[in-house]
Amino acid sequence: MLLLHLLKWQFQPTLQNKIWCLTILEQRAQIEDLLEESPSRKDTFSQKVSTAYQRALIKVELETGLVKTNFAQLFPFSEDNILDPNFWPMPAHDGSDTLVKVKN
Repeated sequence: MLLLHLLKWQFQPTLQNKIWCLTILEQRAQIEDLLEESPSRKDTFSQKVSTAYQRALIKVELETGLVKTNFAQLFPFSEDNILDPNFWPMPAHDGSDTLVKVKN
């Protein structure tokens, strides 16, 4: 869900709100806790991010109506970005649908 929310944050800047922000921060904290509890999970973190990103692409298309081809094929942020509470993706466009293909 974290990757889904980061994509929505980037591609739907006009919908950003405090609840999204809090959700992203909470999900980051939960992942950090899991990695601290079981450091061996860090070894497979990259693989899990890649798999989770592919799932997030499916969900973001269904939830937003944005066409999956608008998104990078590989996750566009670093693993450090995912967990960094100060990292917030820059908007991919100005909020108008003219710059992003919308699924009909």
